[in-house]
Amino acid sequence: MSIWSEKGVLVEAESVSFRSFDEAWRPIEEVAEILDSLWIDELIANGLVTCHAQPILNGDEEVIAYEMLARFYREDGSVIFPGEIFSAARKRSRLYALDRLCRMTAVRFASFIDKKHSSILYLQAFTHLSSA
Repeated sequence: MSIWSEKGVLVEAESVSFRSFDEAWRPIEEVAEILDSLWIDELIANGLVTCHAQPILNGDEEVIAYEMLARFYREDGSVIFPGEIFSAARKRSRLYALDRLCRMTAVRFASFIDKKHSSILYLQAFTHLSSA
């Protein structure tokens, strides 16, 4: 595939690259999938995440802590699966922002759980996925 450069020269698409901000240069072929992932920016900006508290039990089946599980929904209420969320965030270099949103939401939701255990939370760290 060939494209026209800004100087009016026809060049092979394989030799064209782009970058946003201070990110690494990427092949032009990746532009479409990055643009298809723009919705993740809106999800993060609008905080379209909720949390569910999963109790963590000891051997006597007593609640000793809670794991906060992030769940994502489109504006129409349909579920967005984790693979789709993290793939889009990775493509848009938004894993840190998504991780921050999840943590902040988990802390807010923690105020609704049993006060006896509300100071003991397990927050799943998502930032390690950035190198995956």
